[in-house]
Amino acid sequence: MKGKVLLLALLIFMVACSNQPVKNTDNDKQTANTSQIENNFDPSQMDDQQLKEYQQEAEKALAENKKALEDMMANMTEEERAAFEKELENTGMSLEDFENPEKMMENFQNQSNFDPKSMGLPSIQTGDLDRLAKNEKIASQYEAKISEIKDDITIEDNSGPAPSSMDELENTFKLEKIASTGIVGDVSDYKTPAGKVINIGTSGDGISTIIDPIDNVDIKLPYDIDMDDTIESARKKLIDGAEITAPSEFGSHLEFAAGKTSFELNFGDDGKLSHFSIGKIPDSNPFSQQILTQIYIDKDQKREEGSFEIDGNELTFPMTLGELKEKLGGEFEPISEENFTDFADSIDINNVRYLAYNVLKAGDKNYLVEFKHQDQNSNPPADWITNPDMGYMVNSIGFLPDIPFAVKNKDIEINEKNYKDLEQTLLDKQIPFMDSIDGISFPIYDNIKFAGKEKLVTFSQTIYERRLYDEAELKKSVDQAYKSGQGL
Repeated sequence: MKGKVLLLALLIFMVACSNQPVKNTDNDKQTANTSQIENNFDPSQMDDQQLKEYQQEAEKALAENKKALEDMMANMTEEERAAFEKELENTGMSLEDFENPEKMMENFQNQSNFDPKSMGLPSIQTGDLDRLAKNEKIASQYEAKISEIKDDITIEDNSGPAPSSMDELENTFKLEKIASTGIVGDVSDYKTPAGKVINIGTSGDGISTIIDPIDNVDIKLPYDIDMDDTIESARKKLIDGAEITAPSEFGSHLEFAAGKTSFELNFGDDGKLSHFSIGKIPDSNPFSQQILTQIYIDKDQKREEGSFEIDGNELTFPMTLGELKEKLGGEFEPISEENFTDFADSIDINNVRYLAYNVLKAGDKNYLVEFKHQDQNSNPPADWITNPDMGYMVNSIGFLPDIPFAVKNKDIEINEKNYKDLEQTLLDKQIPFMDSIDGISFPIYDNIKFAGKEKLVTFSQTIYERRLYDEAELKKSVDQAYKSGQGL
């Protein structure tokens, strides 16, 4: 069926329920960081008020997408409509349920009603139940030890539990507020008893705090980590299972858990700890999944970078816009209704029009190019978004699957000829992959991630650490979904 419409409809609902905070970057130090608080949707861990809030979000999303669903149905053939209704029936639902948020919530809470195969989720892949059981046992042991670690921090000579509010910060650590930036949330400069300055921001709900010493302040964190530590020395001080780092392109950082608190450390140009974030984790959201992912990571996997071909041209990441243009030819253009036609069935133009995307028009072939816009110039040239000489690095390249392409590693080869059989090929070779509204995706090299859907092929840049993490997440998800699909 076109577009796996059932998956699309269900994911609309799931996104409404996800309510995940946005990841902060090194460039946004003054924003209180809530990135450590992954809010995996688990109705059994929610109280009545939380469920009510999630239901309200779900109702809103369903209402907004009702017309889109009706339009989709209107464009279906009789055969497609019958298949769609059959897939719904397999999940214990009907068309009418899509207009009834309470029924959707009831079905979603009872996930055993769903047939994973009809949802296109990783559970269609065969998981390793022995591996899952072994890793879950280790994760449980690690979590028990971590829960016993105090989350105390020390600023100069004052110690106390990781703060959850500005009042706690001021009272526990004897800090004096001296200025307010008023940028995001509650962000202020504080003076320590020794007269040194620290910039501190706390989220409105007090869940997350970011501390950025302006002066050289004596600060100690759990596991005896201090401001003189590098990422390597800090990592060595952690106990088994404490690290929960999710790799980021925004520089060196280390995340770890202590008690019911997460800490994210960021390191400066000198290699030493520069600032850190504290995230209070609610009882309903343990560290189990973050710890389990780390156990799944194959830290002994050898580095493996590679290249790919588009229209007979060999390409690799990293590369600049200029290097891409030199390889494929053509000219960069701002996104318009006309040059976006090739991608309109796969991406909403409004999602890319005002971001760092352009179209490389090479003869009769169009390429959707995303790039990293990190120019600090407040007055860039008018043509910055299409200027190949600005030195911007390419993030991803998307194009129609009828353009010749190829990528090959030791496990699989993908090209425009076998592209339509990609899902079955991955299943046959037992290569874990994600199948979502973005299409089938998986890392194929340390520097290359592949994604494919019916009308769009995308090569994206990644890094070694990110690949290891993503592959671990995929293996974990496949194992967990397979277990659920077996009714275990």
